Amino acid sequence: MNDNITITGIGWLDETEYGSVKRQLHAVCPKGNCPGTVLAACNTYPVPKWIGRFDAVSRHAYCAIALALQDSGFTHNPGRFVDIGILGTNNDGALITNKAYFRDYVECGRTLSRGNLFIYTLPTSPLAETAIHFGLRGPMFYMSGPTVRITELIQTATGIIKRSETDGMIVVKADHTEGLAFILSSTPGNDQNSICSSQYVLDILSTEKPFREMISLISAPIG
Repeated sequence: MNDNITITGIGWLDETEYGSVKRQLHAVCPKGNCPGTVLAACNTYPVPKWIGRFDAVSRHAYCAIALALQDSGFTHNPGRFVDIGILGTNNDGALITNKAYFRDYVECGRTLSRGNLFIYTLPTSPLAETAIHFGLRGPMFYMSGPTVRITELIQTATGIIKRSETDGMIVVKADHTEGLAFILSSTPGNDQNSICSSQYVLDILSTEKPFREMISLISAPIG
């Protein structure tokens, strides 16, 4: 049972809209869906200068996590470290970026790698850069495969918190078109910071409904 593990923040992003649940934010993405303009538009944390080099997966992962952290009331203080971990997944890993990386060699006749492509050939890079920026020093890993679902990551994150390995966990699923992130903690279910129980989210995600429909269902306790 996950009744004592609650969701304290939820952020999401797709090709046209973005939002968060507790803040009841739902808005149209600025023209171009640039990560910097999305985060600036919703008045979230200061946007790091290096965000412009992100690939699409990284953009959706970082933005979803930032929106979820803001939704949870997280205060970002540069130089401060907090015991929050990140678990991430998607359907294709870094396959598209890897293809672009090798195509760059073939089509451009390069002999040295292009740094902004190489960084994101690893599917853990978006998680690592997000952790560094926000000072998150909890467990971090990425899972992918034909049978891996975000529900499994939420269950894994729940176990990590219950074993007191960290104070909280972020679970994010992001690909080239959308991102969805959850903040989990051991906050009591009746605490005002809690959106819902992790089990409530698991029950909805297990139905594998379309992205927007799941967002609406998850938002129901707030709306």
